Amino acid sequence: MPPKKGVGNSKGKQPAKRPKVSGPPPDSSSDEEDSGSLRQEILAKLALLERAKGVSSGQVVPGRAGRASKKVSRATFQRDVLTRLSVLESYTGGEMSGAGVLQEDLDRAGPSARAEDDTAEVSEVPPVAVAVDQVEPEADGALSPACTRRRPLAISDACGVVESWRDEVHRAIRLAIAPSTRRAYDRAVRQFMSFRIEAGLEQCWPIPAEHLMQFCVARRAGGLSVKSIRGLLAALAFISKARGVPEMTGDFRIRKMLEGWSREAGARQDARQPISPAILKGLVGAWQSVCLSGYEAALFHAAALTAFFGALRVGELVAQSRLDLSQRALLLQDVRFVGEKVSLRIRSSKTDQHRKGSTVWLGSCADAELCPVRGLRAYLEKRGDGEGLLFRHCDESPLTRYQFWSVTGRALAKLGLEGFKFGTHSFRIGAASTAAAMGYTDAAIRRVGRWRSAAYRGYVRPLPAPK
Repeated sequence: MPPKKGVGNSKGKQPAKRPKVSGPPPDSSSDEEDSGSLRQEILAKLALLERAKGVSSGQVVPGRAGRASKKVSRATFQRDVLTRLSVLESYTGGEMSGAGVLQEDLDRAGPSARAEDDTAEVSEVPPVAVAVDQVEPEADGALSPACTRRRPLAISDACGVVESWRDEVHRAIRLAIAPSTRRAYDRAVRQFMSFRIEAGLEQCWPIPAEHLMQFCVARRAGGLSVKSIRGLLAALAFISKARGVPEMTGDFRIRKMLEGWSREAGARQDARQPISPAILKGLVGAWQSVCLSGYEAALFHAAALTAFFGALRVGELVAQSRLDLSQRALLLQDVRFVGEKVSLRIRSSKTDQHRKGSTVWLGSCADAELCPVRGLRAYLEKRGDGEGLLFRHCDESPLTRYQFWSVTGRALAKLGLEGFKFGTHSFRIGAASTAAAMGYTDAAIRRVGRWRSAAYRGYVRPLPAPK
């Protein structure tokens, strides 16, 4: 029986081709695309960590992920990420728990991702990849390993990295030093980080002694005193110890370098001059000229007398700023009149960081214009009984450190003393110098300023007089 003709052969047509059976789908991405996606993931993680810590990366992130991307060497990309991690770690006070995850992500890219001559298009992505409600959080809140096919990074993942016990340790360690010291240390660290970036030095911890020596030499060449350089090194030593890494500021070479500079420059004298009783008396009339009202004149007169006769630091006397909520300055309830004396409760001071407090007594004076007890009474009659800071303006805003010295400086200029080097510490220096001029014993002078050592001797200086 002859074979049947196929349907496709009817009417002379060619046989129909069978449809091709589809094979296994190709890889979702090439190695290069996988690497680019991985880099986007790492950038997103790093940006989240930087934003959570308030650390600026110094890079501009485009407003949309779809904008034109640029070619970046993989090796350059890796160095940049690790550098940004080092900067971020310096602000967190220890090794970040997310740093290891990011390093693992870099390693997963394989040898091809670390090839120095290989490049790929890397798109910078916005800090937040997706909304939180679009992603299910991990059961333990930790960052899961990076993968080109995994879900986008959620904000909750970053919180699991940055909100750790290390943050609380770092916060508590910083509270162990005075606010002014914290600010000075923060400035010093920023200077050092900027120097290493400008000098092309690696942002590594522990800090190599060679980095510290280069930093010291650069600051010395810029005119910084040896004392100021020691202060910068003290800040870096504190940060290193707080991070739990060795500190090299005590290196033999660094110590001898500073000693050599000190010998070369000789002893540097503190140029600040003391406020004397004669100057205080002259200020009585000057307040009326520089103040806008009788209330303001009484305010500054009482503050100046209290600062002098109490040998107070300016931070113990008035607020640091209008927004200062530390309550380190004198409050109304800290003042108590007992007969012809007045007691002041000093809540906290430079040498009393645990706020144990101390009491300073001010006695009356035969000269009414120089009597701190009368000056405080006259001011409080105008101030009223409202709670809060002792020294404040009529609108109840605080008298700040800047305002106190700005007005005092103008009053001193009225006395013809604008050429003298006075400062907020001049009242405390004046108290020690006046006590020494009156023949007080060493022990009595120490009690006046609450000094615990012979440091008071650096405060005793000749007393100037108004012209």
